[in-house]
Amino acid sequence: MKVKTAKPKRKRPRADIPVANSLDRAVIATDLAGKVLFWNAAAEKVYGWKWDEAVGRLITELIVPQPEQADAVQIMEQLRQGKSWAGKFRLRRRDGTEFVATVTDQPMRDSEGNLIGIIGISDSHSENDH
Repeated sequence: MKVKTAKPKRKRPRADIPVANSLDRAVIATDLAGKVLFWNAAAEKVYGWKWDEAVGRLITELIVPQPEQADAVQIMEQLRQGKSWAGKFRLRRRDGTEFVATVTDQPMRDSEGNLIGIIGISDSHSENDH
């Protein structure tokens, strides 16, 4: 007689990313150093980088224009302290064009409340910004 063994339950991911690829807003998750962990389909469309080109790279080298780098460093420091940030920010597409977006960045925590990364959601103000 064959004994059935219970299949192990799937473990939850280390952190829940609260948005899916179906959103029309660019959603990017990074680790605390700013390395891209998640890049949704809308981010591909907005920034021009495919997810497999973006994942593993620093967010600042992908989408932050040189004049905005210092501000980006200050925002990242705030986020590493577990604080959220929201506002308008000048960003850059793969082709080098720049545009102003409304950005909301929030800390990403694991199930025990440990800070493990950052989730950023951005909306371009208009398609005329190309």
